[in-house]
Amino acid sequence: MKSLFKGSLTKYGFLGIILLLTTTKLLAQETSESQKLMSEYIGMVHSPSYITFKQGIGNLNPLLFEAVVAPYYLVNLSHNGEWAMDISFKGIIRMRDQRSYPITTPSYMPSLTVYRNFGDRDIYKGELLSFLTLGHHSNGQSGPVYNSDGTYNTEDGNFATNFIKVGWMLIDDQSKGNQLIPEYFKFGFETHLLNSRGLVNDYGLFRLNFDSELKNYLGAVRSLISGNDYREKEPDSYFNKSQLRYHMHFTWMIDNRSPERKYDLSRQFDFSFRVAYHPKLLNDISLFAEYYYGQDYYNIYFNNELSVFRIGLMASNFRVR
Repeated sequence: MKSLFKGSLTKYGFLGIILLLTTTKLLAQETSESQKLMSEYIGMVHSPSYITFKQGIGNLNPLLFEAVVAPYYLVNLSHNGEWAMDISFKGIIRMRDQRSYPITTPSYMPSLTVYRNFGDRDIYKGELLSFLTLGHHSNGQSGPVYNSDGTYNTEDGNFATNFIKVGWMLIDDQSKGNQLIPEYFKFGFETHLLNSRGLVNDYGLFRLNFDSELKNYLGAVRSLISGNDYREKEPDSYFNKSQLRYHMHFTWMIDNRSPERKYDLSRQFDFSFRVAYHPKLLNDISLFAEYYYGQDYYNIYFNNELSVFRIGLMASNFRVR
C-alpha cells in the first residue's frame, strides 16, 4: 500500500509540475502591472538566502558556516494580480568546524503557498494579502529517533513533519514611486500534522507567528496609529541612499513543550531581530547582524534552545522596480 501511494504521489506530482509550467507560460504572455506588484510582494516576504560567518556568539556548536538556500518558483494565477502561488525548495545546511568538515542531516523544506490580494483601500491604506501554505520539513534520515539513553539521535535520527500556515500580510507600498521594497507586517497560525515519532510532546505543533520588516520601526508604528505616512516629509534622497532594514520575528508555541510538563515560557517562544545593511551600489547582497533566541530550527535538533548572535551575507533585493 505504501509503495502504491508513493508511486501515485510521484506520478501526479510530475503531472502537476508540467501543468504549472504550462500555466506559467500562458500567463507570462500578458503580464500586467498588478502581476508585477504581486510578484514583488511575494519576493519581499519570502525567506531570504544567507550564509553566516562561523557559528556566531552563543551556544551553537562550532561551525564553519550556516547557509540557507531558498529559491522559489512563482506562478501568477490571475491577470489582475489577485491570485498567485509559489513553490519553494528551501534548504538549510550547517558545516561543522571539525575534521573533514562534515555536513550532517540538512533540513529539506519544500512548500507551496497560495496568495490572495484583496487590495481594498477602504479596509487598509496599503495592500492586504492572505496566504495559505502547505509545507514539509525533514532531514532525509531513517535511523532511530532516540539514542539508548533517551536523548534525540542527532546523527541519523529520522525527523519529518508536515504543516499548514494561514494568515495575513499588511504591506505599506506608499514609497513615492522610488525603488524601495515596501514595508510589511505578517501574521499567521501554523499547525503540524503527520509527524515522525517524538514530536508530539516536545516540538510545538500549534504556533502563532509574527514577522515585520521596516526601515523605521518607531515611524511605522506611529503611522499605523495615526494613519499618516511617516515618510511624507522626507526628501527624495531618503529613498535612494544606502539602507538599513530591520526585521523582527516572533513565534509563540501554544502547546506545552516543557520537559517537566510545566508551562515554561522560555521554551514556548522564538524571537529574532535582524539589522541588514544594503549598500547603494549593490542590488542583491546585504550584510546582516542578527540575534536569535528560541527553539533550534535545524530539524531533529529541535529540542535544543538557542541564544546566538551572528553576522553574515544575505541575498535580498531591496530595490526591485
